[in-house]
Amino acid sequence: MKKFIIFTLIALIALFAACVEPAGRGIRIEVKVNSPLKSNQETVLMVILFNNGDAPAKNIQVELSGLSDRWLVDGKPFEGTAIKEVDEIPFLKEKEMKGPLIQWNLKAPSRETSFDYSYKIKVRYDYETSYEGVIKVVSASYFTEKNEKGAVKGNVNSRAPVTIEILAPEENKELISRGTSVLVKVVVKNVGGGEIVNDRVKVEESRKIRCQTNEILFERKEGKQAKVAEIYCNLQVEGLDYETVEPVMKISYRYEILKEGKIRVEPLLT
Repeated sequence: MKKFIIFTLIALIALFAACVEPAGRGIRIEVKVNSPLKSNQETVLMVILFNNGDAPAKNIQVELSGLSDRWLVDGKPFEGTAIKEVDEIPFLKEKEMKGPLIQWNLKAPSRETSFDYSYKIKVRYDYETSYEGVIKVVSASYFTEKNEKGAVKGNVNSRAPVTIEILAPEENKELISRGTSVLVKVVVKNVGGGEIVNDRVKVEESRKIRCQTNEILFERKEGKQAKVAEIYCNLQVEGLDYETVEPVMKISYRYEILKEGKIRVEPLLT
């Protein structure tokens, strides 16, 4: 009996997990549209946007594409793309999961046989990532006398599709200061499931850390954007034997996510 109860609970948990879409970071897309449709039937394609991050999304552009020119979109033959815009989506608490509604009025083409039409919803938006770190740094003499090295104590990011992490570089794993600076490695990761527009992020603000460039490039290989970018920067210190530094960094970027689906169109019954 106990084994049966345990098995039933596991099955219910698995079923629930399969029905729940992961929240993700930054903007999440939910699409609602009737399918299947009959020939020449009208419907509404609704796009709901949720900001699951903790910064406002700005200059949002929502693009519908993929349907054939046999469809009518908002009363006109579809011309390949249809774009609608939203100025800003504030970040929302989990209990207040409400987002703006974007919609297109669709009219299906006439079909003599059933056919699945593909569509794409692409969303581009401006976003920011804020980072705070805690790093212990030691002088060369302190390291020699005490045999105690520096260390990265913490990396805290805002909930965003791109994250920042500061690490000790291979050439200075002990984080030993040289005068008033320490070389560190800044690692930026794309964790949002989309792409960074123009392959780069911009350093908008930094405290206790100085980089030679204010742009970080995500390289492409065979057309595919890298998920990780790295640069080396100087952590500013006081030159003490032992000190804790709390660097702050903020980056901005334009992000792009894509959701795809299908609408089946069936012939009218004779």
